[in-house]
Amino acid sequence: APGALQAAPAPTAAAGSARDATTLPPGRRLAHHTAFMRLRVSDLDELSRATREAMRIARSHGGFVASVNYAQPKGEDGDATLTLRVPAAKIQNAIAQLSDLGVIVSQQINITDVQNRVNDASEELARLRRAIRRIENRLEQPISPDRRFQLELQLEQLRQTVRNRTDARDATVRRARLAVVNVTLTTREAEAQ
Repeated sequence: APGALQAAPAPTAAAGSARDATTLPPGRRLAHHTAFMRLRVSDLDELSRATREAMRIARSHGGFVASVNYAQPKGEDGDATLTLRVPAAKIQNAIAQLSDLGVIVSQQINITDVQNRVNDASEELARLRRAIRRIENRLEQPISPDRRFQLELQLEQLRQTVRNRTDARDATVRRARLAVVNVTLTTREAEAQ
């Protein structure tokens, strides 16, 4: 397809360490992929067929249909708007197949590198975990009740921060694993500019 996209493969995570969720093979980058496509089809029957086929394409690549809005107002024109989620490693093939469903009216592909953001979050998490270990070690020593109370409060705050930051980092990784493909299918002729 013209302007073919080189998609970064989805990272694979081994069970266990939180760092594993963000580890990629050398030379690969974690990125969010978003594609917007507008395709014209010949008639309402073709609109229905192309809508079903777009959903099948997403599923055939291990993705899913996040939303579908199919509208056939009175008359000869109709539209279908789909939001598809496709594994980032398969977005190039999915876009090529989707492009064959009609005449491309417009297409835009956005790639946002998130690898540095994920790396920074992982480094911050490692720093926070070291701080937790220092406090845990200090709590094993004889200390005053007031100091123990302060350290336990600080420890709980750090643990909550680790949970929140881990959730945020992991959400970034999950979003990068599944590309968003927004497809609009229409029977309408291109509007005069």
